[in-house]
Formats: sequence, structure tokens, C-alpha cells
Amino acid sequence: MVKVSVPATSANIGSGFDSCGLALSLYNTAAFEEFDGVDITSSDGTFVPSTPGNLIYRTAKEVYALCGRPFHGLRIVQTNPIPMARGLGSSSACIIAGLLVGVVATRYLLPQEEGEGLIQSTAQQGQDPFADLERAPTGTGATVTISPQGEQVLTAAQIYEKCVPSIVSIEAYGAEGGSSGTGVIMTEDGYIITNAHVVSGMESVYVVLSDDRTMTALLVGADAQEDIAVLKVEPEEGPLEAAEFGNSALLRCGDTVVAIGDPLGYRASITQGIVSALNRSVDVDGVMMDLIQTSAPINFGNSGGALINDRGQVVGITTVKIISEDGGVEGLGFAIPMAKVKTVAERLIAGRDAPVLGITVDTRPQEGGGLYIRQVERDSNAWACGVRDQDVMVELNGQAVNSLEELKAIRDALVVGESVEIAVLRDGQRLELSFVVQGREELSS
Repeated sequence: MVKVSVPATSANIGSGFDSCGLALSLYNTAAFEEFDGVDITSSDGTFVPSTPGNLIYRTAKEVYALCGRPFHGLRIVQTNPIPMARGLGSSSACIIAGLLVGVVATRYLLPQEEGEGLIQSTAQQGQDPFADLERAPTGTGATVTISPQGEQVLTAAQIYEKCVPSIVSIEAYGAEGGSSGTGVIMTEDGYIITNAHVVSGMESVYVVLSDDRTMTALLVGADAQEDIAVLKVEPEEGPLEAAEFGNSALLRCGDTVVAIGDPLGYRASITQGIVSALNRSVDVDGVMMDLIQTSAPINFGNSGGALINDRGQVVGITTVKIISEDGGVEGLGFAIPMAKVKTVAERLIAGRDAPVLGITVDTRPQEGGGLYIRQVERDSNAWACGVRDQDVMVELNGQAVNSLEELKAIRDALVVGESVEIAVLRDGQRLELSFVVQGREELSS
């Protein structure tokens, strides 16, 4: 969450004190994050309006509108050492807090106009941004191998020596210009993982190895929403040096990590930092991605590169950084966890469509557990089998679902065309239903 603080004044105490305007060494705060819906709570037990009528929420929403940014909702946690009573002081504090929330969110947390915002840029809906790329065959059975965590902790120099042969430069060209980025060698026979946005809209792709050999790359598959692409090259001079991949689930906040990539074209550059946060939800062009946040510096050209743990194992693929025109934002880089990369990469290699449920959930806590179903797509199999808006999903394929992370993990393991069991609560009654999993392309067509 991001926190803003507003000085409290004697006006907040109540009637009769507005005229004093005495500044107190107390601050009312509002911690906030992007959220689908309204979730407003108090951290200190003081009363706060929890509806969309909350003045902080209303003000922030207006700032979104003025900035032309999409608004889906906010989660706000207020701390009020002086209660928000009626009066000018209270209203002013709320309005100022809402303005700060809106400004911070629209300037630093959401994709911005050209020249500032996120490194990543995904394709426009309704277009196939990879249609002009020559394709490699799918269905080969290649997989991503996750190795056990090593015992020996390596220095940054040792990590670099171990990993740099598995890091490649990517140069792509299209009718409207070129693109450059980084990739990670997945297998000895030439499968390479990178970001989808590196090759989006391109017509030809070339891979430059650490020894300066250049190879033509074909596209195996790409998922713009997950920002993962898999390329294939044909090594003619022996096997390539594949990276060692680690278990991203073992990462902890504060762990040392390094990033290796080609920032601004400076090949095979290494930067060091820590894991700043895990499962950080970041809105990238309207798509919520659960990412690893790191303080390791990431810049243009790092896209598709490696985030590496202190054992020399690739635990994430660097994808995005939040920036601003004035350079006021630092240390906000993000990587796709290796667990997600493995799932998506193997699906792309197999030539399978992404599984979807056609269900949008709200993460607000539910009495007794489960996830509140905000909307069911009307042309989905879930709707056809009887799942409805405002149901509470409690199980999927026999597994309890109490968080968005649990739901995504179960969904990602599904295969298009298989039957899935779902248990929901409706008006206090448990319903057990089943439907056939659809593909993203099928449901969006």
C-alpha cells in the first residue's frame, strides 16, 4: 500500500474549535491501493464512512476522471488520531487526502502517457500483435525445470559469472520501428523466454548470445496479458548454456537479488537489490499482474531479463518499472515470478490456449471464507451451468478458495476443455455445479 498523511487541526475536534485553527503535531493518514470495488476500513477503531460516499474516496475518484485514467475502485485504510468529525477542518483534511491519493495513483501507479509511466506497453485489444512473426512448431514437450535451492550463497561476482552465458540480447524489427530487450535461455536446444512486449508488433527477431553470435529467432508463442513470450533458435555450434531456474515461492522480503539484462543497450549489465514485496498487484494497461517488487535497478532494455536469487537461480523475469518525468520514483522494479513463467511458457510451447473461468471476483472478506463473485460473463460456460453474480465461490475442483492467489493457481493448472467442479453459496445454501473450461480466445471471440 501507499500512505499519504494530512496534518490534523483543532477544527477536527468538533463544533466551536473551527475558528482556532490550531496546528497539532498529529496526522490523519490514508493508506491505499488499487482494488476492484470499495473497501474502506479504520485501523484505529475510529468511525469512517465505508461507502462510496467517503469523501477521500469521492475526491480520489474525481482526480482519476480529471486525469482521464480508468477507475475500478480503491482499498483505503484510515488512521485518525483526531476523529473525522463534522466541520470544515474534517472536510478539508479528507479532500486533501483524496487529492493526494488520486495524484499519487494516477501519476505513479497507473500507466502514463508517452514519456512517463511503465516501461511495458501491451498490445491493443482486438489485434494480434504477433501476427507478422514467423512461428516455430509447438507441442514439442519442452518444459521449464525448477531446481532445488542450492546450499551455497554466491557473491554478486559469482552470480554474474555463472548466469551471464544464459542471458541473451534480443533485437526485433517491424514496419514502424524496432525493439530491444533481454531473454533467458530456457533449454540447451534453443528455447528462450522473454517479455511479450519486446516482440509485440514486430516482423523479425534476432538473438545475440553472450559470445556475440547472432541467431534468427522464431516465435513459439506469446501471451500479451501475462507478458511472456517463448522464442526458438537453432544452435548450430553445440548446445546453449541454459539458465538454472529456482523456486520463486521460496523468496522472502529482504532477500538479496540481482538483475541481469541490457538496460539502454548496455549488454549484460548487473544490478543488485532486495526483494521489496511479493505478490504485488500492479495494473499494467488494465491487466492486474501479481509481481515481485525489487529495489534492483531496472531500466529500458531490461525487459525479459533475469531476476536471480543469491544461489544463482533465475526466480523471475523482469518486466516493468514505474518511472516519472521528474525522476522522483526510484526502486520500483517488478518481475514475473518463475512459478507463473513456468506455467505460461509450458502452455505456449504446448500450443494451448489460456484457461479462463468467465468469472470476476471481489476479494472482500466473506464470513465463512470464499470469494464474492462480482460478475459472471453471460456467454461463459460458468453462466450456462448456473453460476450467478453475487454468489460466493468456496471451492474450485475440490480446493478451498479464500484468496485471489489461490484462485489463480487453481485456474492456471486447468486445461481448456476439461470439466471443472465449483461450489458456491447462494442465500445460505451450498450449490455444487460443473462446467467445461473455456479458452481465452474462445470466450473473447
